[in-house]
Amino acid sequence: MYGIQIERILKYKYQTAAKRDEANILEAVNEAFLGYYRNPDTFNPEKFTLLSFLIVAADRDLQNILMKEKKHLNRKDLPEDVELQEKFWNTTIKPQSSTDDTIQIEEAMIAIQNLLGDLFTNDRDITLAWMILAVERDTELYIELLDINSLTVAEQRVEVKKHKDRIKKVLERNDVENRIKNLLK
Repeated sequence: MYGIQIERILKYKYQTAAKRDEANILEAVNEAFLGYYRNPDTFNPEKFTLLSFLIVAADRDLQNILMKEKKHLNRKDLPEDVELQEKFWNTTIKPQSSTDDTIQIEEAMIAIQNLLGDLFTNDRDITLAWMILAVERDTELYIELLDINSLTVAEQRVEVKKHKDRIKKVLERNDVENRIKNLLK
């Protein structure tokens, strides 16, 4: 049930990576679920809802996957026959494209994550901010993240609106939209 929601959030947060290879996002979501399955004690229901815990885990796993991919792409292939390239061992290995757009966008996303981390005190609020920035309108996602399933439908709407308004106000007061635009330039 949560897999599709987490996948949507990661696809928005890592748009370039999603366009390049959606399999990485699916792998990260699966790793988050497997990590929870293998070690359920890492989940503390007093700190997080299960959804927010899995989002954070999937985000961390995706960052690890992307870092491994980045290292792999920047590595020169070793020659099959060293004798043919005598001077190979004396050359400096440099990244093939240091100004690659995907790296810049991923760095911008990390900067946005850090910006949101400075503005909000907990992971749930950071996730809510990402959802608002992604213009997520599915109230069910907010209800799950806020863990307010036990409330009536009317109470859920009021609670979701209250949290969204609070997050939007913080984003507005700190001019986050323009700061993000500047990061993306």
